[in-house]
Amino acid sequence: TPANMVLSHEESGRLVQSINEEFILENSTAVLPVSRIVNDRFRKRHECRTENAPEPLVTAIQSRGVTFGPEAVRDYIAFPPAHLHSSSPRSVNAPNKLMPPVLLIRGEHDFVTEECIKGWRKIFTTDTTRGYREEVLNNCAHYCHLENPLGFGELIKNHCFINDY
Repeated sequence: TPANMVLSHEESGRLVQSINEEFILENSTAVLPVSRIVNDRFRKRHECRTENAPEPLVTAIQSRGVTFGPEAVRDYIAFPPAHLHSSSPRSVNAPNKLMPPVLLIRGEHDFVTEECIKGWRKIFTTDTTRGYREEVLNNCAHYCHLENPLGFGELIKNHCFINDY
């Protein structure tokens, strides 16, 4: 999840534009409409790097709730919980005010780009969090847990092992 949806839409637009330009340069004589080809390339490159969308993803998208899509969260900008955002110094005797350890996982080709996670770093690399770690799964896109479930599971297992205290 990006820290700022406006920025995420801009980054996704940049990636789609890149695919559009690539398509034009190929001078391809496509049977399908260009937008469908571009959307398919975007999915295969930045959402889920599989030939076909995995069944769990298809099922999840088909059964999602009534509030979905980028329109529902277009103004979202992440910020720390209010009790951590105070200008008063945090009490040494209040460790429960710390956020739990954070593991941010994204795919190497994720549409949630490096630019999109800068906001998370600002939030989680302060003294308000018990720990923060970023991991990138190589040759994966946004749904890296479906593309590389063993690698994803190993990251989660290690995170839990390191932070189980």
